[in-house]
Amino acid sequence: MYYSHRDYIMKLFSEFNSENLIRDISLKLETQTFMPDDIIYSRREQSNQTYFVFEGNIKILNKNGNLLTTVTTG
Repeated sequence: MYYSHRDYIMKLFSEFNSENLIRDISLKLETQTFMPDDIIYSRREQSNQTYFVFEGNIKILNKNGNLLTTVTTG
């Protein structure tokens, strides 16, 4: 998985200019695929995960289900 995430992680952490850091972060990543309308995270849930959007978009809704914003790739 290192090479599949490497380019994306390099964009985020390029200022550190460390191939070791890029490799270490990339090796920790796990690819997850979500389908439209899947709930990734709900309000007040505790989580120790960070998500990067490689493809598609994520809708952020308020507690009433109204769209607050949309997160896209890049």
